[in-house]
Amino acid sequence: MRTSECTSLARATGFNKEKVKTFFDTYETVLFDSNGVCTVPPSNIYNADESGFGVCYKPSKVLAAKGKRSIGAITSLEKSKTITVLCCANAVGSFIPPMIVYPRVRMKPAFIYRTPAGCLGVAAKSGWMNTDLFTAWFEHWM
Repeated sequence: MRTSECTSLARATGFNKEKVKTFFDTYETVLFDSNGVCTVPPSNIYNADESGFGVCYKPSKVLAAKGKRSIGAITSLEKSKTITVLCCANAVGSFIPPMIVYPRVRMKPAFIYRTPAGCLGVAAKSGWMNTDLFTAWFEHWM
């Protein structure tokens, strides 16, 4: 048994073979000169990505005896809230300290206790990344 992931129509139609090829063709012109020599060292090639994590446990599917009417799992009654983490690393494996976005109005310093050195913890009512938060993270490590 598998549970499918939700994918928006915009994401499904925006990610196709043609668009990926166009991206990598353009990217290649940035990385290499006309003689095929790499002009950008791997230590200067970074990738940033954000991921959202639900903070409430969601039970997974389980196998049960046929005919069993009720299969329970203890879980929180709260609706799930999302914590967003923005991570960034370069092509040689070095990373920039992450930013953690908590779903709250005010940030408490205790939330980033024992996180990687330089980690930036911020509060946003939704717990989601936005342009202002990304800009703050970018400026934090510049």
